[in-house]
Amino acid sequence: MAVYALIAAVVVFVGQYPRQVINALGVSSLNESETIYGSTSQQISEWLNTLSQLPYASEVVTLLFWAVVAVVVYRSYIYANNVFIFLHNEAILQNEYQDAAKRESIFLKAVKRLSMAFAYLIYVVVAFWLILPACVSLMGKFVDADFTLSTLPYLFAGLVLVTIMFYVMFVWTKLVILYEKAL
Repeated sequence: MAVYALIAAVVVFVGQYPRQVINALGVSSLNESETIYGSTSQQISEWLNTLSQLPYASEVVTLLFWAVVAVVVYRSYIYANNVFIFLHNEAILQNEYQDAAKRESIFLKAVKRLSMAFAYLIYVVVAFWLILPACVSLMGKFVDADFTLSTLPYLFAGLVLVTIMFYVMFVWTKLVILYEKAL
């Protein structure tokens, strides 16, 4: 899992600074518009400009945005509804066939599940909102200094912190899955 986390950290770095990485690898041409990044960026911007000139483009984009928001809200509602239906069914079964000590145990399992899901959600939000931008800015100091040796520790610090962030996320996901199987 640590290798996957390191690969994810490298992908974040390359995704954040593609032009500088391409230039550092020696892939260059006679002018800026002929580089890999420049030509792709130019094609995408021309395509988006063409699409934005269509008569109802802004309305379609707004409609698609709210459709995506609606789907996310609907899926969240369905997931929460399924959790509560499951808990209700478990409570009914436990009330009819188990004693009071077992009923309390079912309630504690449900509380543990919900608290683990909530804690994981908080970690993901904090990781992508606070930790990842701080690490990218550390790696940016290396890129802004034109890949000098004196700023190499910034790159390593950023990569290590992003790797740790993704590693914790992967391990936590695996632990949640194993915990669910154990229940």
